[in-house]
Amino acid sequence: MYKTITMICICGILALGASAMGASIQVYEDFATDPGWLENGNRADGLDFGFSNTNNTGQGAGEAGGVFSNTGNGYYGADITANGVGLFAATETLHAEGYGILTGIVADGAVSPNIGWWDKDQTLTGTPGHWLGLNTQYIEGGHNFYIGFTNSAGNASWLVLTDVITKDVPFTWSIDWDPSIGLLSATVNSISGSKTITDPDALNAEFDIFGMYNGSFGHSDDTTTVFMDSVEFTSAVPEPSTLALLLCGALAMVAWRRRHR
Repeated sequence: MYKTITMICICGILALGASAMGASIQVYEDFATDPGWLENGNRADGLDFGFSNTNNTGQGAGEAGGVFSNTGNGYYGADITANGVGLFAATETLHAEGYGILTGIVADGAVSPNIGWWDKDQTLTGTPGHWLGLNTQYIEGGHNFYIGFTNSAGNASWLVLTDVITKDVPFTWSIDWDPSIGLLSATVNSISGSKTITDPDALNAEFDIFGMYNGSFGHSDDTTTVFMDSVEFTSAVPEPSTLALLLCGALAMVAWRRRHR
């Protein structure tokens, strides 16, 4: 009788852990302290962005951002994988939101800080392969937001929100991806837009990082200074470690039962 009950409990625990494998959660980051996000090339070749103990966005000390430029490629972002597995565009509903501010512009061409999810193993170029999010591009006297979803070659499907922010004025932003209908949408302040994505190569993406990405187009040394704060984003659930704890609990139950037979 007790053996049967023990086995039922173990199976229930394992089923609970297995049912959560591959799930996603919303993560909140206020940058009150350095979160230790991944960095690659973000402090070189004219770039200088990442964690900053400043308060440009007005959300309190600590934020992410800095100087973005056409002179180099780099990123600053959170690892969103669970046991090496990321979020699959074909099945995962994604949401991110936060605050931002544009504080500096030295540009007569295009500078493209990107906020969103991407595959960090793709080639670092002007627009990364398998990337989804907001491209905050300054071009020809205005600051536009491009809602983008790229395939593995970096070719993008874009929707443009034109002149939606003002220099030195904080703004709010959000990004949403609904795989059930292939709809990518975004809102900056009160301006919204959406784009249906049908490219099968783009939909095959696996995202393993969320954050800020700088892409170099190599045609100028223009710069844009952008910060973000109070960010919420979708990440994979780190269930393998949780499952390990559940297994330990199950084994402890077995050991206890054997000692008390």
